[in-house]
Amino acid sequence: MGVFAERVVDQGALSSAVTAAIAQGVNATPAQVATHSAAIRSAAAGTVRFHGERVTAGLLIAGVLLLVAVVLSLQADAFAADQATKAAASTGYVAATSTLPALVTAVETLLTAWSGALLAALITDAAKT
Repeated sequence: MGVFAERVVDQGALSSAVTAAIAQGVNATPAQVATHSAAIRSAAAGTVRFHGERVTAGLLIAGVLLLVAVVLSLQADAFAADQATKAAASTGYVAATSTLPALVTAVETLLTAWSGALLAALITDAAKT
């Protein structure tokens, strides 16, 4: 079982396939053995079921990071425009520097890493199960 997905096997179908194979006994022909083996493999394969609440939580975190990055970007742009206006309007005004652009870059990097890791985990869980 993975973090985001698990394989669900129908126990009834698997049990029926194994019981049918055992009922044939040692006198089964190679064709019958192949048929029973295929039935057992098919029943054991099952289906992949995703944990919706975990996937939703991961996507929600990515959405919050995106929202924070957008808000910080807007604040950084507004601050830079305000400082440029003051510097142009006042002689001798030294524009203040802000750490907002660095913070925006950090949040965007975190968003990229989180989104990539979430996608990789979803694909890996689905492939492993």
